[in-house]
Amino acid sequence: KLKEKNIIVKINTVVVPDVNMDHVQAIAKQAEAWGVDLMNCIAMIPVHDTAFENHRGPTSEEIDNMRQFIGHYVPQMTHRTACRWCAYV
Repeated sequence: KLKEKNIIVKINTVVVPDVNMDHVQAIAKQAEAWGVDLMNCIAMIPVHDTAFENHRGPTSEEIDNMRQFIGHYVPQMTHRTACRWCAYV
């Protein structure tokens, strides 16, 4: 419904190796079907005292490769990919 009102739609996707990296392509395909304008693949940052504190985040190369791989579905955000809000969520 947002697209019907000419609202720009961006999807943020936190990329977690060995958890959802194999699903990001499917997310991008669905985003394309919905008419999403922009997708932001964000590297998961391990945080102390969380379920993922000992889990590694993706490397810059993995994120870059992911963006290239799915970029033909939805344009990828490549500048300042983490916002202040994302840091608190």
